Amino acid sequence: MNASALAADLDLALNDGNLVQIKADPVAEADHLAEINRRLVVKHEKRAADTRKALKAKLAAIATDNRALKLAYDGSVAMNAKRAAQEKETAQGWIAADLDTAARARAFLK
Repeated sequence: MNASALAADLDLALNDGNLVQIKADPVAEADHLAEINRRLVVKHEKRAADTRKALKAKLAAIATDNRALKLAYDGSVAMNAKRAAQEKETAQGWIAADLDTAARARAFLK
């Protein structure tokens, strides 16, 4: 929370939405200020707890997204490995066929 927002909260708490009334009794004034500060403590502790809770939920959502992305990535890697193996097998078949043709042509030349 920035300083101007805190000042606005304090001003609203001090004024209670009305003009500030200075109390003649110092004890009453001290009690009034203590009550204002208690309300501020409760308000800001609740706000901090709510922020912690929201952060925890956001981090959990990010972790879920990361797991989904990792699964998708792992699936893509597996699919690419399978494709590479198929390409290698096909190429080895063509290489074997070409070497066989070359060997037959060489044998014909002898």
